[in-house]
Amino acid sequence: MAPEARSRGHLNPGTDARVSRLAPPPDLVDTVVHFWVPEWDLPAGRSSRQMVLSYPLLNLVLQPGAPEGDVTLHGPRTAVSYRVLSGRGWAIGVLLRPTAVPAMLGAARPVVTILRDLVDSWVALDAPELMSNVLSSMAGGGSCRTEAAVGAVAGWLRVRLRASGAANRDGRLANALLELLDAMPSDTTERRDAEPPRFVAEVARELGTSTRTLQRVALGYIGFTPAALIRRRRLQDAADRLRRDPTTDLARLALDVGYSDHAHLTRDFRQVLGFTPSAYRDGQNDTR
Repeated sequence: MAPEARSRGHLNPGTDARVSRLAPPPDLVDTVVHFWVPEWDLPAGRSSRQMVLSYPLLNLVLQPGAPEGDVTLHGPRTAVSYRVLSGRGWAIGVLLRPTAVPAMLGAARPVVTILRDLVDSWVALDAPELMSNVLSSMAGGGSCRTEAAVGAVAGWLRVRLRASGAANRDGRLANALLELLDAMPSDTTERRDAEPPRFVAEVARELGTSTRTLQRVALGYIGFTPAALIRRRRLQDAADRLRRDPTTDLARLALDVGYSDHAHLTRDFRQVLGFTPSAYRDGQNDTR
């Protein structure tokens, strides 16, 4: 499993937690974006608040002693989320592609209904054997322990995916939608604030489907409309640019990432992150 590049979703990476990202093995590339493994070791009495604007996908998370449970499935988030780290610890996460949704959510109810209930929420999974295998791997020494733990999670995923059967057409369409949007330069996206029907129609044509089907699949397998996916991409791009270059001009940045002006960027930034681009740039929200 090869290391992955840094994530645009982590808004205050700092040095308090070291995050390794591993690409999935070849047989899981259609269902897994990447594995992510944060590790931290903070002095007694010190904590670190991690701020994340996550990708709008399901995350499988394993963390011993976590308040939500050792093994949890987290739905897409509509706003920034926080995690307070203290002491010494680690987690294993899996960012899942839409084709994995049926296998992870089951078939007791329509997928769209279950995913809607998971937006901004999570559910604990009963997987004691998986957690035991991961704990054993992480207890080992050397640089290979992370890969061994990720390998244990990958094996568990294979069994679950095999039991659910082959990915269906809607899941593959949702995968293709995300891949298309991720590959698209941000300054070519539709700049209007409301749902951009013309842009969505163009994407639907490129994917060989109808606008109505694309909207249904996006909500059912991702939890966001195509327009909301575009806005999330813009905000991640904007935050990443500001983090790497705090001298960036905000008006220029707004145009570069696809907004019509600075005011519209500021409105979306405040709505989703809870503060303005200038506050983020100035480091007022890097709480340690």
